Amino acid sequence: MCLSALSCTQESVITMSSDITSIKFGPEGGSFNTILFSNCSWTAGCDDEAVTISPASGTYTTPLHIEVGENTEHFTKAIRITFDGTLDGKARVSRIVVTQDCHPFVVCENDSATIGSEGGVVNFQVNSNVPWVYYGTLLDGVPCENLQAEPYSWKENLVTMRILVPGNTGGMRRTFVLLLSFEEGGQYEECERLTIVQN
Repeated sequence: MCLSALSCTQESVITMSSDITSIKFGPEGGSFNTILFSNCSWTAGCDDEAVTISPASGTYTTPLHIEVGENTEHFTKAIRITFDGTLDGKARVSRIVVTQDCHPFVVCENDSATIGSEGGVVNFQVNSNVPWVYYGTLLDGVPCENLQAEPYSWKENLVTMRILVPGNTGGMRRTFVLLLSFEEGGQYEECERLTIVQN
């Protein structure tokens, strides 16, 4: 009698886990195989649309193939793949956490500004995950001397770049384009253009 009751209790306990609980990818993404060990019906979901899970539902232990798409965001992702299982009215959740790096980037949320003919200081908020340098200026599309900038280069992830624009005595509107770059493989790659229109 006791053995029979114990057997029934064990059968209603949900077991669900994967042989991989965490994994890391570069910004380009990739794929991996895992096994979901389960004694119940389950469905899979993910909080990132760039991830595909095959199959996305099943019953009992099942091999899975998971593909992680490219990370086009400017931050490292922590992606949660969730398995929801049910058995005899009970529920259980199991997860795989995918950490994905992002591509090198140097960006400004506001990359353009307008200033009067008297000139002055223009500020840009530069966000990056790699060291960058201000390496050139275009004036109406033609290379010219760099405007005075502070800082000229930066190694942290967020800084206010202050640009000193001289007065415009030419009587015509002009446009400065500031070129920022980061080093990759021993070469500098252009990564951002900041535009200042001066009346």
